[in-house]
Amino acid sequence: LVIDAAGTVRDVNPAFEALVGRAYGQLVGTSFTALLPREEARLAHNLAAALARDGGTMTAEFRLRAADGTARWVEASASRAPGAGAGGRGAPAYCVLVRDVDREARRLAALAADLAHDSATGAASLETLRTRAVRAFLPGGRSGETALVVLE
Repeated sequence: LVIDAAGTVRDVNPAFEALVGRAYGQLVGTSFTALLPREEARLAHNLAAALARDGGTMTAEFRLRAADGTARWVEASASRAPGAGAGGRGAPAYCVLVRDVDREARRLAALAADLAHDSATGAASLETLRTRAVRAFLPGGRSGETALVVLE
């Protein structure tokens, strides 16, 4: 994916076309932010500004909106395209390598939800642990007995 300094898509490869479900002609000339859910657009603007100011390579995870309306998590690494804008030749452009991380992101979200809640009671697991620890160790706890907590 190649984007100019204004955020306009200048070139894409077939893998990116397949990822977003749009043909080359539908992508080239459009704003990159048109491919993002509305809430992700500000992140894209901030990253582009930082890249223009600081140079180097910027990497971020965000969602891309496909032609069918679904949003997929991607990891994108952007840097100035070789030769673009260097020595006054040509307008600045950025090469963006995009990797589909949707499956991994969804798996991590499901794992986080599982860790945050006790599946048997629906209670928040960390809150349950905190409550039990307070009851076991603080004076005036439930039993007043010494307790051993083992975390694996």
